[in-house]
Amino acid sequence: QFDLIHSTSVLEHIPLHIVAPLLTNFAGQLASKGVWINSIDLRDHYDFDRAPFAFLADDTDWSEHDADVRGNRLRKTHWLNYFSSLPLTTECVSQLEAKPETLPTSLIAECSSLSRSELAIAEITLVSRAP
Repeated sequence: QFDLIHSTSVLEHIPLHIVAPLLTNFAGQLASKGVWINSIDLRDHYDFDRAPFAFLADDTDWSEHDADVRGNRLRKTHWLNYFSSLPLTTECVSQLEAKPETLPTSLIAECSSLSRSELAIAEITLVSRAP
């Protein structure tokens, strides 16, 4: 059991099919009243400056294997949904926004219902607390 778990730029590289079991495993390792802090970079790691969201384009060549190099494409809402399924209290304590004009015009289905302002979030920090 751990009182504190911390990660920086780790979770965005987890392949989609193991995100839920990994988070469940970590949550189970958190001691009572423990804190889990995750800083997650939501940008496409190929080109942070010129094309930070290129992997969200519906015509992009991306597969789950690219999560380790480019990121897994999960957005703030997706991460909060994953964390809400855990027996923890989680809040987003900070976020960094990029310019919305850097978003692709045509998006992947998983992001089509999200607002452009949410899609333009480049980084988030989530703090989770065990009961």
